Amino acid sequence: MTGDHTFFQNRDCRYFPCHSGVDEAEFNCLFCYCPLYALGEECGGNFTYSDKGNKNCKNCARVHEKGGYDLVKRLYPVISAVAGRKGAKRREGWAVFAFSVVGHELAKKLAGSFDEPCERFIPARLGGRCDGAVLTDDFKIQVSKAFYEKKALIFIGAAGIAVRLTAPCIRSKTEDPAVICVDEKGRNVIPLLSGHIGGANELAKRLAVALNADAVITTATDINGLEAPDMYAKAGNLSIADMEAAKQGAAKMLEGLPVSYVTTPYTDISLKEGEMHLIPRCLILGVGCKRNTEISAFREFVEEELEKLHLSGKAVRAVSTIDLKKDEGAVLGLADYFDTETAFFSAAELEKAKGDFAPSGFVREVTGVDNVCERAVAAYSEKYGLSAEMLLKKTCKDGMTLAIGQVDDSGTPPAFLPQRVRCVAPSTARACDPAGGFITAGVSTGVMKVVLFAGTTEGRIVAKALIDEGAQLTVCTATDYGAQLIPEGCRVISGRLDADEMYELMAGEGFDKVVDATHPYALEVTENIRNACERLGLLYERIERSESETIEDERVIYFDGLDEAVAFLK
Repeated sequence: MTGDHTFFQNRDCRYFPCHSGVDEAEFNCLFCYCPLYALGEECGGNFTYSDKGNKNCKNCARVHEKGGYDLVKRLYPVISAVAGRKGAKRREGWAVFAFSVVGHELAKKLAGSFDEPCERFIPARLGGRCDGAVLTDDFKIQVSKAFYEKKALIFIGAAGIAVRLTAPCIRSKTEDPAVICVDEKGRNVIPLLSGHIGGANELAKRLAVALNADAVITTATDINGLEAPDMYAKAGNLSIADMEAAKQGAAKMLEGLPVSYVTTPYTDISLKEGEMHLIPRCLILGVGCKRNTEISAFREFVEEELEKLHLSGKAVRAVSTIDLKKDEGAVLGLADYFDTETAFFSAAELEKAKGDFAPSGFVREVTGVDNVCERAVAAYSEKYGLSAEMLLKKTCKDGMTLAIGQVDDSGTPPAFLPQRVRCVAPSTARACDPAGGFITAGVSTGVMKVVLFAGTTEGRIVAKALIDEGAQLTVCTATDYGAQLIPEGCRVISGRLDADEMYELMAGEGFDKVVDATHPYALEVTENIRNACERLGLLYERIERSESETIEDERVIYFDGLDEAVAFLK
């Protein structure tokens, strides 16, 4: 038995050497249990999966080679990140726990009714009577493991058992999986935890159909036919900035009061009383870094730049870079920290990206392409057919590089769409627009009947977006010129409408939603539209222009208001 802090052997072990492919004299026992196992398919080893989905590493000796210590040390940042990351990203499949033979038969029926990977657990004492199930003497351990790995935990038995076994694992409604209880006779399916964000309510309904049972939904907004804020957010792939505000919003809806949403990736917003901030997943982090960069340093660098731009980390949609960084701990750890996906592109793919990028001869020499971070943003958006706007050009610090792009799913550059949109949803059970502020986000909500009050710029763009979405659209313009700008495929009403005419139009047509894209200075028009929507309980959206940038030019004169400009012209 020899060794130091990087190499160790235990030849007295009856399994030595436990893996083939390494000379016995070089076989390193330092890591008896592989630290890379938790990385799944990203571990880089020679592994296979069994029919049951278990990882089989018998043909892999990666950490047992003499350089195993250095390998694990290099990948430690990502191992650490995986150990502490949010469970929602890696959740897959269901875990079904049954406590009797009758319960296990019901578990088998559920597993056979869906394509979802399903692992069944039963008491060890039932071994031999329940085929295909995992036998266990300690449900606490199995439930704890499943709680952080599975999308749903289904208990066949008493609700009390499910409550006691899952109680120690509960963290928050934004992270916990769906937990459902089904009685042994299959008569009732009861969601116990994460009804909305975790999807327990919807899953309970699916299970009830399969079992010809009753789904016992107890969530107040659901039983009152209302779409709660967290359901609205989930439908549009939005994050809730403040869960306490979401709870208060749901309570308001139950009281029959309107609920307001502000959808934007920005944090420097002024919320009105009762408004909630929803954050779209719309930011692409194009990154690069030197080998063995510390994950903590990389994370701090990215957070600093996001903070400078007043952007929320919850808006990060992907971490994109060159494929040379596939096993870079700092890159993988960064994606885990933001609970998002990674995207890797070859040098050739990055070279094809379209845009104006800051070139570097050194970067080309090392990677084969003159720019990684900016091109990685463009390559990601082009791969998925998204429009993109570069919010942060290539920025460097201590061997780390970052570019930040904003994408939307509409095919229209975000620069021509409003960055911030206020969405007012009535307390009535109307279908909310899951696209939120990104009106053309490509989320199908069925055919909606929409009336658009249009100006000359935003009106044309928004009308096209709504037509492309398949909405049954009526557009109201103040002038004939504005009407001429509206694309074909919708009904156009030209001429100014007063408050009573607006109300009569909305009341008589049965619209699902009203979109106000009138000029920012048309304050009276906006007020009339708002009042009509409030009286009729209609879903209202106001398109607000982003503030114009100040132009530094001696030929440009700025005034504090319209009166001052008129006085000057006189």
